[in-house]
Amino acid sequence: MSSTKENKRVIMLIDVNSAFLSWEAAYRKAQGAAGKDLRDIPSIVGGDVQKRKGIVLAKSIPAKKYGISTGDTVGEAMRKCPNLTVVAPNYALYSALSDALVDFLRELTPIVEQYSVDESFIDISGSPALTADPVKTGDMLRCEIEKRFGYTVNVGISSNKLLAKMACEFEKPNRTHTLFPEQIADKLWPLDVGELFMAGRRTVYALRECGINTIGELACADRDFITRKFKTVRGNMLCDYANGIDNSPVLESRPKIKSIGNSTTVPYDITAPEEATLVLLSLCEMVGKRLRASGMQAGSLGIFYRNFEFGHCAKTMKLPFFTQCTQTICDISERVFGEIWKRDGIRAMGVYTADLVTADARQMMFTDDYEKYDTIEAVIDSLRESYGNDIIMRGGFVNSGLSGVRGGTGEGSYLPRMHSRL
Repeated sequence: MSSTKENKRVIMLIDVNSAFLSWEAAYRKAQGAAGKDLRDIPSIVGGDVQKRKGIVLAKSIPAKKYGISTGDTVGEAMRKCPNLTVVAPNYALYSALSDALVDFLRELTPIVEQYSVDESFIDISGSPALTADPVKTGDMLRCEIEKRFGYTVNVGISSNKLLAKMACEFEKPNRTHTLFPEQIADKLWPLDVGELFMAGRRTVYALRECGINTIGELACADRDFITRKFKTVRGNMLCDYANGIDNSPVLESRPKIKSIGNSTTVPYDITAPEEATLVLLSLCEMVGKRLRASGMQAGSLGIFYRNFEFGHCAKTMKLPFFTQCTQTICDISERVFGEIWKRDGIRAMGVYTADLVTADARQMMFTDDYEKYDTIEAVIDSLRESYGNDIIMRGGFVNSGLSGVRGGTGEGSYLPRMHSRL
């Protein structure tokens, strides 16, 4: 498509192909590392290489040919391909390369929304030179990114974020695709309903039970029926998305709050794993509550603890997606804490989040499970606001003598220094 006279907005989504693996390969090549390019051999990024634990975070095209999928366990992947090359994730590297890409995109337009660690929306509507031929602009972007950074991206182009996202999911890698409103009937509607953004497993199952198997069938379905079936908000969203309707802006503004964290000092040394976990979870509850109250989502997470000798241990990581979900923060914090705790007595502990974006920038990868937690946590926040933090708590805190939500916000010298773009 070479003209956008009927579409005043021109939105692009830039999505790094197999981001973690591409970044690893590009970095190694730039450093002159010996060996074959990870992208040219069966390889994955994820998990613990020695213990064969964890999951596949990214895979090469040759690995995909063995049936390896993102989300497989490392053990499963190695059974599918015994000669598989496994690379442990380097989140600090990915964070730096992600930020470098965003900085490059800001050279093109100031309206850039870092949607996730490997995806960014840009709004080029105000530049006639770029919108005159958006496909040419998308191709130029792809070529320049590969030339400058050494990896490939997909570019999805449309008049709104939803359709740009859907376009970006068409054939990969290293492609430019458009999905403007006049192309919906030909390009979007024939797709399986499971490919629609925000249509999770349970939603798709329910739609199929109603005889709705394609996005086009959902688009033509009776809206009243869909809203009764899936409740008003979600039902209207599904109908809108199936028809390519999305009015959300590209959010280039950055929040003033740079980080949200909580820490606590205990009057005795904690040595029991169960008790340490409860303290950690109580801090996560407070951090999640504060993120939601501030209307923010976090892209980085840090855990630290201080022992009775005032020595401390800390670890930070870039999250694969932005979140304000307490359950997600708890799950990741437990895993990170398990990696750093040396079973020494704990005197202080903290959970820290950074790389904050506004909650309006919610990622499109979230489906039914996220919506479930989102709804539950909104109710919990309301109850705690009205009746106090301990009106509702996790079962493990009952009769434990510990508060289910705790932590001060003072930043002592033992707090980890976390990278932040803000």
